[in-house]
Amino acid sequence: MMARSKWVDYSKAKDAMFEFSDLPDSPWHVVDADDKYCARLNTIRHFLGFIPYEDLTPEPIELPPRQKVGKYLRPPIDSQKWIPRVYPPQPPSEGHHANAASASVPVPAVHVEKKKKDGKKKKK
Repeated sequence: MMARSKWVDYSKAKDAMFEFSDLPDSPWHVVDADDKYCARLNTIRHFLGFIPYEDLTPEPIELPPRQKVGKYLRPPIDSQKWIPRVYPPQPPSEGHHANAASASVPVPAVHVEKKKKDGKKKKK
């Protein structure tokens, strides 16, 4: 809480530091970070802009047909641990999690295996 009472002092010190250390070979870059999510994306985009880039998209290839399913039965979707879908953001639809791996696949609740105090998983 004391730091808030020194806000202007810290700002003056930062401004002085920038004035003397913001050099062409080692510039400071400042990002508006009120929205942390956007700040991270803007920072990544900014620094990637310094890397020379040319489109290296390969020519499309023709894939053979997939193997037929036969007697194979996939495990239930809720038995798998899904990584949340963040990009691209999509509005939630009824019956589906907003971060589903695809719009047609519901994402199960996160499953966290509990460990005993010795660090080993409990047997079910």
